[in-house]
Amino acid sequence: MIVAIQSPYTLERAGIVAIISQVWPEAEILEGGMASELSKDVKALGKGDLLVVDWRTEAEAAELISQTKGSKHKVPVIALSEKDDIDHVRRVVGYGAQAVLPLTAPPAVFAAMLPFVMAGGSYVPVSVLGNVANDAPRPMTAPAAHRAPLMNEDPVFRNLTRRQREVLRLVSMGLSNEEIAEEMDVTLNTVKSHVSSMLRALGVKRRTQAMKMLGDSAGD
Repeated sequence: MIVAIQSPYTLERAGIVAIISQVWPEAEILEGGMASELSKDVKALGKGDLLVVDWRTEAEAAELISQTKGSKHKVPVIALSEKDDIDHVRRVVGYGAQAVLPLTAPPAVFAAMLPFVMAGGSYVPVSVLGNVANDAPRPMTAPAAHRAPLMNEDPVFRNLTRRQREVLRLVSMGLSNEEIAEEMDVTLNTVKSHVSSMLRALGVKRRTQAMKMLGDSAGD
Protein backbone atom coordinates (compact mmCIF):
# COMPACT_ATOMS: atom_id res chain seq x y z
CA MET A 1 0.00 0.00 0.00
CA ILE A 2 0.97 3.63 -0.50
CA VAL A 3 0.50 6.32 2.15
CA ALA A 4 0.85 9.96 1.06
CA ILE A 5 1.50 12.52 3.81
CA GLN A 6 1.09 16.27 3.38
CA SER A 7 2.42 18.55 6.11
CA PRO A 8 4.73 21.57 5.97
CA TYR A 9 6.30 20.50 9.26
CA THR A 10 9.23 18.13 8.77
CA LEU A 11 9.31 16.87 12.36
CA GLU A 12 5.57 16.23 12.29
CA ARG A 13 5.92 14.21 9.09
CA ALA A 14 8.72 12.20 10.67
CA GLY A 15 6.46 11.31 13.59
CA ILE A 16 3.62 10.28 11.27
CA VAL A 17 5.99 8.18 9.18
CA ALA A 18 7.27 6.43 12.32
CA ILE A 19 3.77 5.52 13.47
CA ILE A 20 2.63 4.32 10.05
CA SER A 21 5.80 2.25 9.66
CA GLN A 22 5.06 0.51 12.95
CA VAL A 23 1.53 -0.33 11.86
CA TRP A 24 2.38 -1.23 8.25
CA PRO A 25 6.12 -2.00 7.95
CA GLU A 26 5.79 -2.73 4.23
CA ALA A 27 3.96 0.49 3.34
CA GLU A 28 5.47 2.83 0.77
CA ILE A 29 5.35 6.31 2.27
CA LEU A 30 5.40 9.50 0.21
CA GLU A 31 5.66 12.87 1.91
CA GLY A 32 5.70 16.54 1.09
CA GLY A 33 4.79 19.93 2.47
CA MET A 34 2.93 21.34 -0.53
CA ALA A 35 0.24 19.95 -2.81
CA SER A 36 2.54 20.46 -5.79
CA GLU A 37 5.06 18.05 -4.27
CA LEU A 38 2.51 15.25 -4.01
CA SER A 39 -0.02 15.96 -6.75
CA LYS A 40 1.33 13.40 -9.21
CA ASP A 41 1.56 10.69 -6.56
CA VAL A 42 -1.86 11.44 -5.06
CA LYS A 43 -3.52 11.24 -8.46
CA ALA A 44 -2.14 7.72 -8.73
CA LEU A 45 -3.52 6.55 -5.39
CA GLY A 46 -5.95 3.67 -5.63
CA LYS A 47 -7.69 1.00 -3.61
CA GLY A 48 -5.81 0.19 -0.42
CA ASP A 49 -3.99 3.53 -0.33
CA LEU A 50 -4.29 6.38 2.18
CA LEU A 51 -3.85 10.16 2.26
CA VAL A 52 -2.96 12.05 5.46
CA VAL A 53 -3.20 15.86 5.33
CA ASP A 54 -2.49 18.73 7.74
CA TRP A 55 -5.56 20.98 7.83
CA ARG A 56 -3.58 23.94 9.16
CA THR A 57 -2.67 24.40 5.50
CA GLU A 58 -6.28 24.07 4.36
CA ALA A 59 -5.75 25.11 0.75
CA GLU A 60 -3.01 22.54 0.22
CA ALA A 61 -4.95 19.78 2.00
CA ALA A 62 -8.20 20.53 0.16
CA GLU A 63 -6.37 20.52 -3.18
CA LEU A 64 -4.96 17.06 -2.55
CA ILE A 65 -8.31 15.69 -1.36
CA SER A 66 -9.98 17.00 -4.50
CA GLN A 67 -7.43 15.11 -6.58
CA THR A 68 -8.29 11.80 -4.90
CA LYS A 69 -11.91 12.17 -6.00
CA GLY A 70 -10.87 11.37 -9.54
CA SER A 71 -9.62 7.95 -8.43
CA LYS A 72 -11.54 4.85 -9.46
CA HIS A 73 -11.62 3.82 -5.81
CA LYS A 74 -12.46 6.03 -2.84
CA VAL A 75 -9.19 6.91 -1.13
CA PRO A 76 -9.47 7.23 2.68
CA VAL A 77 -8.36 10.64 3.95
CA ILE A 78 -7.24 11.46 7.49
CA ALA A 79 -7.13 15.18 8.28
CA LEU A 80 -4.96 16.36 11.18
CA SER A 81 -6.48 19.45 12.76
CA GLU A 82 -5.69 21.92 15.50
CA LYS A 83 -9.43 22.56 16.02
CA ASP A 84 -12.10 20.16 17.21
CA ASP A 85 -15.28 22.25 17.30
CA ILE A 86 -18.27 20.84 15.47
CA ASP A 87 -18.48 23.49 12.71
CA HIS A 88 -14.83 23.00 11.84
CA VAL A 89 -15.13 19.20 11.81
CA ARG A 90 -18.19 19.41 9.56
CA ARG A 91 -16.24 21.65 7.19
CA VAL A 92 -13.34 19.20 6.98
CA VAL A 93 -15.65 16.21 6.51
CA GLY A 94 -17.52 18.18 3.86
CA TYR A 95 -14.32 18.42 1.84
CA GLY A 96 -14.10 14.63 1.87
CA ALA A 97 -12.02 13.66 4.90
CA GLN A 98 -13.00 10.31 6.33
CA ALA A 99 -11.43 11.04 9.70
CA VAL A 100 -10.56 14.22 11.59
CA LEU A 101 -7.88 13.75 14.25
CA PRO A 102 -6.84 16.52 16.66
CA LEU A 103 -3.12 17.17 16.63
CA THR A 104 -3.22 16.79 20.41
CA ALA A 105 -4.34 13.14 20.15
CA PRO A 106 -1.93 10.54 21.57
CA PRO A 107 0.14 8.62 19.00
CA ALA A 108 -1.53 5.39 20.16
CA VAL A 109 -4.90 6.72 19.05
CA PHE A 110 -3.56 7.55 15.59
CA ALA A 111 -1.98 4.10 15.33
CA ALA A 112 -5.21 2.36 16.35
CA MET A 113 -7.26 4.51 13.99
CA LEU A 114 -5.23 3.66 10.87
CA PRO A 115 -6.54 0.10 10.26
CA PHE A 116 -10.01 1.22 11.39
CA VAL A 117 -10.15 3.93 8.75
CA MET A 118 -8.64 1.68 6.09
CA ALA A 119 -11.40 -0.85 6.83
CA GLY A 120 -13.97 1.83 5.99
CA GLY A 121 -14.54 3.39 9.39
CA SER A 122 -14.77 7.11 10.11
CA TYR A 123 -13.56 9.10 13.09
CA VAL A 124 -14.35 12.45 14.67
CA PRO A 125 -13.04 13.91 17.95
CA VAL A 126 -14.72 12.85 21.17
CA SER A 127 -15.55 16.48 21.96
CA VAL A 128 -17.84 16.65 18.92
CA LEU A 129 -20.04 13.70 19.86
CA GLY A 130 -22.04 15.45 22.54
CA ASN A 131 -22.82 18.40 20.28
CA VAL A 132 -24.18 16.68 17.21
CA ALA A 133 -27.88 17.43 16.87
CA ASN A 134 -30.19 14.47 16.31
CA ASP A 135 -31.15 15.73 12.87
CA ALA A 136 -27.62 16.70 11.81
CA PRO A 137 -25.49 14.77 9.34
CA ARG A 138 -23.61 12.01 11.12
CA PRO A 139 -20.15 11.67 9.61
CA MET A 140 -18.99 9.07 12.09
CA THR A 141 -19.79 5.74 10.49
CA ALA A 142 -17.98 2.45 10.61
CA PRO A 143 -17.55 -0.60 8.43
CA ALA A 144 -19.85 -3.57 9.00
CA ALA A 145 -17.42 -5.30 11.32
CA HIS A 146 -17.16 -2.22 13.55
CA ARG A 147 -20.42 -0.37 12.95
CA ALA A 148 -21.06 1.88 15.94
CA PRO A 149 -24.47 1.24 17.51
CA LEU A 150 -24.54 4.87 18.69
CA MET A 151 -25.29 5.80 15.10
CA ASN A 152 -28.39 3.66 14.71
CA GLU A 153 -31.59 2.91 16.54
CA ASP A 154 -30.87 -0.67 17.58
CA PRO A 155 -32.83 -1.15 20.83
CA VAL A 156 -30.00 -3.26 22.23
CA PHE A 157 -27.88 -0.12 22.56
CA ARG A 158 -30.54 2.52 23.06
CA ASN A 159 -30.12 2.69 26.85
CA LEU A 160 -26.39 3.41 26.76
CA THR A 161 -25.33 6.85 27.87
CA ARG A 162 -23.28 9.07 25.57
CA ARG A 163 -20.12 8.20 27.51
CA GLN A 164 -20.87 4.48 27.40
CA ARG A 165 -21.43 4.66 23.66
CA GLU A 166 -18.16 6.50 23.15
CA VAL A 167 -16.30 3.95 25.27
CA LEU A 168 -17.85 1.15 23.22
CA ARG A 169 -16.72 2.85 20.00
CA LEU A 170 -13.15 3.19 21.25
CA VAL A 171 -13.13 -0.39 22.52
CA SER A 172 -14.29 -1.50 19.06
CA MET A 173 -11.19 0.19 17.63
CA GLY A 174 -9.00 -2.04 19.78
CA LEU A 175 -7.84 0.63 22.24
CA SER A 176 -6.75 -0.40 25.73
CA ASN A 177 -8.15 1.27 28.85
CA GLU A 178 -4.99 3.37 29.08
CA GLU A 179 -5.34 4.55 25.48
CA ILE A 180 -9.04 5.29 25.96
CA ALA A 181 -8.17 7.38 29.04
CA GLU A 182 -5.74 9.44 26.94
CA GLU A 183 -8.23 9.88 24.11
CA MET A 184 -11.08 10.92 26.42
CA ASP A 185 -8.79 12.94 28.71
CA VAL A 186 -10.03 11.19 31.85
CA THR A 187 -8.40 9.01 34.48
CA LEU A 188 -7.85 5.30 34.05
CA ASN A 189 -10.24 4.59 36.92
CA THR A 190 -12.94 6.64 35.17
CA VAL A 191 -12.49 4.58 32.01
CA LYS A 192 -12.70 1.34 33.96
CA SER A 193 -15.92 2.60 35.53
CA HIS A 194 -17.38 3.52 32.12
CA VAL A 195 -16.39 0.15 30.64
CA SER A 196 -17.92 -1.74 33.56
CA SER A 197 -21.16 0.24 33.41
CA MET A 198 -21.32 -0.19 29.63
CA LEU A 199 -20.96 -3.96 29.96
CA ARG A 200 -23.62 -4.05 32.68
CA ALA A 201 -25.98 -2.01 30.53
CA LEU A 202 -25.52 -4.51 27.71
CA GLY A 203 -25.95 -7.45 30.07
CA VAL A 204 -22.53 -8.97 29.35
CA LYS A 205 -19.35 -9.54 31.34
CA ARG A 206 -16.59 -9.26 28.74
CA ARG A 207 -15.49 -6.88 26.01
CA THR A 208 -15.54 -9.73 23.50
CA GLN A 209 -19.22 -10.29 24.20
CA ALA A 210 -19.96 -6.60 23.63
CA MET A 211 -18.03 -6.76 20.35
CA LYS A 212 -20.08 -9.78 19.27
CA MET A 213 -23.27 -7.81 19.93
CA LEU A 214 -21.80 -4.93 17.94
CA GLY A 215 -21.02 -7.23 15.02
CA ASP A 216 -24.45 -8.86 15.17
CA SER A 217 -26.09 -5.41 15.08
CA ALA A 218 -24.01 -4.43 12.06
CA GLY A 219 -25.02 -7.54 10.19
CA ASP A 220 -28.77 -6.99 10.60
